[in-house]
Amino acid sequence: MLLSSVQQRQWILDYLHMHTAHTGTKYFIRGKEVCVQMWLSCLGLSLSRFYNVRSLYTKGHVSVPKPVVRRTSSKTMMAIAWMDEYFHRIGDHMPDRMAINLPCFMSRDMIYKQFVSDMSDNQTISRSQFYSLWSNNFRNVSIPKVLLKHA
Repeated sequence: MLLSSVQQRQWILDYLHMHTAHTGTKYFIRGKEVCVQMWLSCLGLSLSRFYNVRSLYTKGHVSVPKPVVRRTSSKTMMAIAWMDEYFHRIGDHMPDRMAINLPCFMSRDMIYKQFVSDMSDNQTISRSQFYSLWSNNFRNVSIPKVLLKHA
């Protein structure tokens, strides 16, 4: 059975509480003591996750804090809706794959400026957030590069 990220972190924390004494932590695989690298490798745990949980252990935590889920702002939802409608309206849908090519003369900056002019001032997002939304939500949308050949 696969554990969720939170469950996996809790399992590591519980293990540290059960197997750590004043002499240090002992790591076991099938009853045999192994080094921490072998233990992590056998269990498929990342080193960064282990260090994060070990930090919680040294601070005295007995449970893993739940991740904070952020609510998407109305500005962000409006931007995503605008981008979706804009890309589908002006983009060229590729017949052989789930891709949309925008006109090659356009740039991301031009599209952002169009977004700002279409939205009211209090409904815009920053340029960096706009680009981030594009990268995370519209990976299938691109502006192809055209090479000009001289005769």
